[in-house]
Amino acid sequence: MIRSVLLALLLGFGGCTEGGDLGSLFGSSLASDNRGSDSERDLYLDVIAGLNQRGLYHASLAHLDEYTRRHRATERSQLLRADALASVGQREEATRLYRELLAGGSAAAAQNGLGRVAALSGDWPGAATSFQEAVARDPTNVRYLNNLGYAYLRAGDARQAEFRLRQAEELEPQNIEVGNNLTLLFLTDNRRQEGEARLARIADPNARQAIRRQAQTIAQGAPRS
Repeated sequence: MIRSVLLALLLGFGGCTEGGDLGSLFGSSLASDNRGSDSERDLYLDVIAGLNQRGLYHASLAHLDEYTRRHRATERSQLLRADALASVGQREEATRLYRELLAGGSAAAAQNGLGRVAALSGDWPGAATSFQEAVARDPTNVRYLNNLGYAYLRAGDARQAEFRLRQAEELEPQNIEVGNNLTLLFLTDNRRQEGEARLARIADPNARQAIRRQAQTIAQGAPRS
């Protein structure tokens, strides 16, 4: 029963993810045993990761506090915390946590996080450096390759941007974000015919318009909002 409820939450069906008591879903075992089972702890972190993915970062931080109260901080919980902190503007604290994770098994994800912090600050060369470290540790991770390609694009290195984005696209051809970033690259690198051809394959007119706006922003050298 616990597992089915948690899966429903992860799929976005449960109102509790907006800030309800996720911890109570784990039953009385956690009330009597603060350690809980490994599977219960992992599932709780899965739900918190889902909050981050949905942009509910403040709720995520509240549940991470509850998770730490019931158990103890782990590499994964600290990584989720750093991701949420970076997204709500607490970049110094996020950076501190990411750096603490560089020596462990989450080093690639931590480097990716440091890249995000640099990108949020408009430091695209710094973001590219951190994303490159993430890719060096996890060379087939499409998210890291995509981030690296986009950072190179914003830093003005079209050749490296295309190389990394091509890698990401060949690894995961259906990834919409990677495809959009390649379209942006062509639109901003004097390859408008290629960019327009890719743009025409995007069915959603709002998505096409958003890409055009971002291409204009990049061409003008303005920081991404």
